[in-house]
Amino acid sequence: MCQAVVPHIPVVLVTLGNLGLMLCHSHGSRVEHPMTLLRSSPPPEASFHAVYFPTLRENTAITSVSGAGDCLSATFVAAMLEGRSTDECVRLSLNAAELSLASSDAVPGTISQSSVLDQGSRDPFPHWKPRVLKTG
Repeated sequence: MCQAVVPHIPVVLVTLGNLGLMLCHSHGSRVEHPMTLLRSSPPPEASFHAVYFPTLRENTAITSVSGAGDCLSATFVAAMLEGRSTDECVRLSLNAAELSLASSDAVPGTISQSSVLDQGSRDPFPHWKPRVLKTG
């Protein structure tokens, strides 16, 4: 489905629940900074590209799923506008979603830039490896 949408929308972020997320675009290769996807048109020879990002931690305690996707999306956009790398944008987004999942509030009062950054600095995720799923 993303392959049909990507020619019209520069980047599509697909949330996959407890499996993580997928970042799809038509720039043909892995992009280090997601703002590149919005600032430039894909080269004519570029093709569809999908990268799978697994969750950061397994067995996250879930209190409520309400708001997790909103927190993930908002954090991705904020990190992207700050000029962070694609991997950082995704890691911070997954941290924010995890904070939301642990709260009964859709957007917990405890969620902030510092709490999302702190969540990531306590656990560097040494085994977290994004994978290219499809190119071409």
